[in-house]
Amino acid sequence: MTPSLTTSSSTGCLATHPLANNGLFAPICENLHLRYGVDVNHQLLEQDPGLALFEILQKYNLRLVIIVDELDQLYQAEPGNFPRLHDVLANLTRLGDQKSGRAFTVMCGSSAHLPSLIRAEKNPASLAAFPMLDGAPDLNGDKFKTKGISSSLPTDLEIVC
Repeated sequence: MTPSLTTSSSTGCLATHPLANNGLFAPICENLHLRYGVDVNHQLLEQDPGLALFEILQKYNLRLVIIVDELDQLYQAEPGNFPRLHDVLANLTRLGDQKSGRAFTVMCGSSAHLPSLIRAEKNPASLAAFPMLDGAPDLNGDKFKTKGISSSLPTDLEIVC
């Protein structure tokens, strides 16, 4: 059986979401342990949660697919209320940097500003609309390619190919 872990979030329930206070990697490792019995190196998990996750993926020959929908909403959160959200962005950067082939990440959003958010392009107007952009890492628009898909003709396959 292939492990499947799903979680969802929107800015409305962000305060109670596990990622708001724990980063991205530790909750995934803990869920893999609780749901599927994988061994977690807890000392490594505390020191370097990303390395702990990649160790689990390698050891159990697992693949990880992360789909982040409405990423632009994360940038709209108030930074003081969610101190670990910049860690989530840094974790996404690390996923883009990894070369193991064991993790695949898709980030989606409904804002036309998403490519600029991914590249952490800051100006006074964007900082006012997206407070988490202040101090956010550059997710690297080269690693996370941006595609604009028109919503007027969702059946137009030429746009997405």
